[in-house]
Amino acid sequence: MEVLKTFLLNENGELKFFSKLLLAGGLLIVSFLIVRVIQKVILKSIKKRFTSLHGPEGKRFQTLISLVESLTKTFILIIWFFASLSIFGIDAKGLVATAGIGGLAIGLAAKTFIEDFISGIFILAENVFNIGDYVSIAGKEGVVVDVALRITTIRDFNGELHTIPNNLIKIVTNRSKNIQRAMVEVSISYESDLERAKEVLTKGLAEKFDGAKSVIEAPVLQAPVELMDSGVLLRVVAYAVPGEQWRIEREMREEIKNILDRNNIEIPYNKMDINLKTDKNA
Repeated sequence: MEVLKTFLLNENGELKFFSKLLLAGGLLIVSFLIVRVIQKVILKSIKKRFTSLHGPEGKRFQTLISLVESLTKTFILIIWFFASLSIFGIDAKGLVATAGIGGLAIGLAAKTFIEDFISGIFILAENVFNIGDYVSIAGKEGVVVDVALRITTIRDFNGELHTIPNNLIKIVTNRSKNIQRAMVEVSISYESDLERAKEVLTKGLAEKFDGAKSVIEAPVLQAPVELMDSGVLLRVVAYAVPGEQWRIEREMREEIKNILDRNNIEIPYNKMDINLKTDKNA
């Protein structure tokens, strides 16, 4: 016991600098363990109890859990920071007051942190977007994969992750709320019967999509939309459940192609005429 005291304490019975480092490091390890316990035990058990939630409610719940995780980490790390200052006998208020330029830097960092935090709270409270929503934020477009205390992370179509500070989120385009338009445009040749094309497309699309899952308003044919160089442009518009509009567009393209093929209605495409001249003297 005496050997341990000699190792940890100085002549005045106070902790040596090395001992203080060990204690601060130990507190940091404990802090991370607490965070892991909260994440893996408490929050995980809550997630299991609410696995039945789907749609907007499920997304909002995931977003709330993500924000709680971030808030928990930050809160515990702040406690560890001030506890560490206390271990080294440093007065936090005095440190900031006498730090000069360093104090200014700390103040600016704290200001940014608070702005990010408040923005994150407003995002959650006003239900601007949730995890799983397809959004456009600060020039980046993709699916929201995480909403934390300070940052929001989205993944674009290429799989790249974009991290955006919450205080920079000013304008958000959320394509996963309300109803979404699914639109497909297709051309038919001038030689094809326009009225026949309108008739078969209207009938065929109605049979395919009336009452279909995720379709709120069945496809409506708008024709002719434009007279183009190679043919007549037709447009089909439907309205779908948020997040399903792209799938509905793919299915409409496939069905339109099948309908036109079955009725021998030509879709124009670029052609090249090659004229071969024969040498009469050959």
